[in-house]
Amino acid sequence: MSAMSDLGIVIAAGGSSSRYGGANKLFDKIDGIPVFIFSIADFACLCLPDSMVLVTPEAEIEEFRRYLNQYLPHLDIKVVPGGPTRCHSVRNGLNALPERIEYVAIHDAARPLATAEILKKCLEEARKYDGAIAGRPLTDTIKKTSSDQTIAATVCRADLWGVETPQVFQLNKLRKAYDAAIDNEINYTDDAGVMEACGYKLKLVHFPQSNLKITWPGDTSVAEAIIRHQRSGICRN
Repeated sequence: MSAMSDLGIVIAAGGSSSRYGGANKLFDKIDGIPVFIFSIADFACLCLPDSMVLVTPEAEIEEFRRYLNQYLPHLDIKVVPGGPTRCHSVRNGLNALPERIEYVAIHDAARPLATAEILKKCLEEARKYDGAIAGRPLTDTIKKTSSDQTIAATVCRADLWGVETPQVFQLNKLRKAYDAAIDNEINYTDDAGVMEACGYKLKLVHFPQSNLKITWPGDTSVAEAIIRHQRSGICRN
């Protein structure tokens, strides 16, 4: 895949890892490689060298850089500190992109199985809409609960999707949306929510391959099994 001069990529790596047990899950290893390295390595072919930004907790910047130098020494990736909320962190990443960028992909560093192919598909749709996000239709039965965790209702899943990353947007519109969110002191859990709040039209993009998010202890073992299977004969890109 060839690099696109109008594409920027922001890798969000500022989570607390609270459900993982406290240690930074992004430094955990999958087949000997830190979790956050996978998506950077896969996506690097899609943008120019100065157009990828990694946003991390300020206290861990040097550790992230050390891993980048060890595993991806050929890539010159900008590493910038995050902020007090996810909105502030992503905006810091957006502000570090070159002026020529027209479209930006935001990706959660805890999703090591995402491929360049799904990012490219999202970019293709983002060029037609205000943005496009990776996701998949829900297949489980969905229950709504009461405060005591008893079942209150069964929710129709026909039009429900689980949202993933990468998510790709027109950069100028995403910047405006984040400015509004921060001015109104509203913190969103994903970038699509920020755009939706401003009335922008977004497209969901289904990609059948696994896009597991490392959340719980044991998820790295699942991801490792998937990656080893892919390497045995299925090309990730």
